[in-house]
Amino acid sequence: MASIYERMPFFKAQKTWTEKTSLGDVYKLQSNSPRNKQMAEIHKDSGQFGIEFTLDKTINDFIRGAEKVDLDYTESLQEFKNVLLGRYLTDWKQVLHEHFPEPVDATMVPPEHDRSSAENFHRAIDLFVIKTLNESAPRDRQYIYLAPGGDHVFHKELMMTPMDHLHRFQEMLRISEKLPAGNIPVPNAALQVEWLYMSYHKSDRAEFVRSGNKLSGETLQTLTEYFQSIHEIRITDGSLQ
Repeated sequence: MASIYERMPFFKAQKTWTEKTSLGDVYKLQSNSPRNKQMAEIHKDSGQFGIEFTLDKTINDFIRGAEKVDLDYTESLQEFKNVLLGRYLTDWKQVLHEHFPEPVDATMVPPEHDRSSAENFHRAIDLFVIKTLNESAPRDRQYIYLAPGGDHVFHKELMMTPMDHLHRFQEMLRISEKLPAGNIPVPNAALQVEWLYMSYHKSDRAEFVRSGNKLSGETLQTLTEYFQSIHEIRITDGSLQ
């Protein structure tokens, strides 16, 4: 079996969807209470846009929608299946079957099977992500991509502006934290700066060193501003093209 360092990341620098992408059918989430006429629309997800979309769009939209229509956690566990399609739907049903079986006696439900608790709802989401990705520590695998050293390297595309590169890097960090945790801790500010720095081409890093700058004194913003100034000069003089 391949080492976690050799496996492909779950999402890469190039996103699989944009604001212009057609997202398909929606599920209309509604309250079971006649006093609440609110409705929320969630796009159905079969995994076609990858787990990044599922984490940042589908699950987020569902949780916000459930709050809007005032669903409790028991109802939310039941309703979530309606925004899933294909293998995703199969995986969700299996998670409920294995970890949150329907009780025979409602008065004898063990705490780990309780469908009414917030903790178990979020645990079910984590178990679903782990199952569908077939990875016990998915956050570790994504961090290995963002950090230097793995077989698959996160790097800045040649023509991408450093500012756009920073925004994508921060977006990937934010969404990576939504993956079930493993053994690698969330990177602190200094480590984030190091990871971003190492995503630049070695010639850019060499220029940074020659300039006398020290990585220890940089933030994500100041480091990006330095590379942005170089990028703009190269655009202007034509050397980048």
